[in-house]
Amino acid sequence: LRHFGGANPAPEGTAFEFAADLLERRGFTYDYISDRQLEGLRVEGSRLITSGGGSYKTLIVPAGHFISLETFERLLALVKEGAVVIAFKSLPGDVSGLADLNARRARLQQLRAEFAFGSFDASGVAEARSGRGTMLRGDNLEALLTRAGVTRESLVDRGLSFSRRRSDNGRTYFLANTSDRDIDGWIRLDDRATKVVLFDPMTGQRGDARTVTAGSGTLDVQLMLPAHSSLVAVTTESSAGHTFDFLVSSGSRTPVGGPWTLRFVSGGPTLPSERRFDRLGSWTETGGDDVKAFSGTASYSTQFARPPGPTTAWLLDLGGVKESARVRLNGHDLGTLIGPTFRVTVDATQLSDTNKIEIDVTNLMANRMAALDRSGVSWKKFYNVNFPARLPQNRRPDGLFSAADWPPLESGLLGPVTIAPLDTRR
Repeated sequence: LRHFGGANPAPEGTAFEFAADLLERRGFTYDYISDRQLEGLRVEGSRLITSGGGSYKTLIVPAGHFISLETFERLLALVKEGAVVIAFKSLPGDVSGLADLNARRARLQQLRAEFAFGSFDASGVAEARSGRGTMLRGDNLEALLTRAGVTRESLVDRGLSFSRRRSDNGRTYFLANTSDRDIDGWIRLDDRATKVVLFDPMTGQRGDARTVTAGSGTLDVQLMLPAHSSLVAVTTESSAGHTFDFLVSSGSRTPVGGPWTLRFVSGGPTLPSERRFDRLGSWTETGGDDVKAFSGTASYSTQFARPPGPTTAWLLDLGGVKESARVRLNGHDLGTLIGPTFRVTVDATQLSDTNKIEIDVTNLMANRMAALDRSGVSWKKFYNVNFPARLPQNRRPDGLFSAADWPPLESGLLGPVTIAPLDTRR
């Protein structure tokens, strides 16, 4: 996260920034560690163990000009105890601080000389042995990690992002498809378990995934992750007792048409009057200055007939929503949707011949803020801050922020609302 305090130089273009970006982008899991935390590390075999029990395969030291002499001494001690340490690009060449400078510089060079690196091999890695451990050096960080025996999660190559945690029973993966395309197929997890239980955090559905053990001993899992969706996958040796069912489209979409009734239920500065219309769109375009200034929650409702044909479930797609929606069908709450897609699965048993749908939509506060500033109402009541404007178009003559010139943001249910049949993948 970028810090705007200005106390430290930005990391742009540094080996530190490059290393952090590559590790994240290529699916390597890692943590940052401080000079002080290094003092608490111990070595078991070749693994680095923190005081809190965390276990790591290697320690990366990105190229930098200065390093604390005590930190460098600790790095050397860890290598002698059996650790594998990676010097990405180069080892630091000078000590930090000015106290007893000449003596500390001489000591640093003496310690550096203890690492007698061999020549670079075909992968661009040079190795130096010291005690029971190894120091690796090179410009290709991924090659260095491979030499250190560090594996990665290849699922990032499919466009997935992840976070994982290890427990006594296995690993828990939070998998997110943050792309604009659906992912459907076999995904490899860097884990040696035999089973995976899937959980849908939005619906509460759980069940066993279909898995295959790869030649490398890792696990391939069959997943369907629509754009902007997520799943929790737990590697385990036990079973949920039933299969996790993925639903796939089995027919065309049917529009949920009007007429729609729109009621403004909470918010301000005032509640606009109820209105009816056949075509969905931003409520700021339904006439009147009160809807342009309104920020809050409005409820859309209409009735529709059940589409023909047997099916396992239905996909209700709200289309465009500004900004969040709570959906009720025939009086039953189907959930709150926060986007960027606004879809909910409806069990076939929840549809009647005639159905009433209610969609409560809440917009942003921007339109209300703009109305307050246009009216000269003092609403920026913040302790110890004058609220300066970052953008020149929002800057008053006194330099402070004002939203008075903001045009109304789109708000409400934009649609189109559709419903389509779903069936279980076999």
